[in-house]
Formats: sequence, structure tokens, C-alpha cells
Amino acid sequence: MAVTRAKEYLHIYSVKERYNKELSCSRFVGEMLLDRESLKAGTKIEHKSYGVGTIKANNQGKLTIYFDELKKERILDLEYCIQNKLLTVKE
Repeated sequence: MAVTRAKEYLHIYSVKERYNKELSCSRFVGEMLLDRESLKAGTKIEHKSYGVGTIKANNQGKLTIYFDELKKERILDLEYCIQNKLLTVKE
């Protein structure tokens, strides 16, 4: 992969299937899908298990998120969530 050579645009492709076998996305590609800088207080996110929530704080990789369906806050490890593709930013 030549990420350091991209000057204006970078297109990342990942194969879902090869020789009739399902492949998982590289963890490096997965890490690029979620912009850490966008995860600040007030940002709406969606967690695969907890549903939609709002980030209340981001302290050194620990996200405090209020989840609407649970009606409570949870503190989640950012790195764990990224590695397991648990979070997406709601637009």
C-alpha cells in the first residue's frame, strides 16, 4: 500500500470475497474509516449494540456516550471500538 505517496486523493479498495471465501477488511483500512478527530463532544454516533448516542466527552481514548435507547451513559474504549468496527458517525 502506498499511502505516503498520495498527494491529492487516495482511493482505498478492499476485497469482500476471493475464491468464493469471504474476507475480512484489513484492520488498517478499518482504522481509516473512522476519523478520531471528529469524535468530540456533541457528535452523534451509532454503536452496533447500543444504538444511537451522543458523545459527552472524549478523554484520552475513553468516550463517554449517552445512548438514547438505554437512557444512560456508557464509557467505551475508543481503540476497542475502532478495531471491532462498533462505531459510525451519524451525519
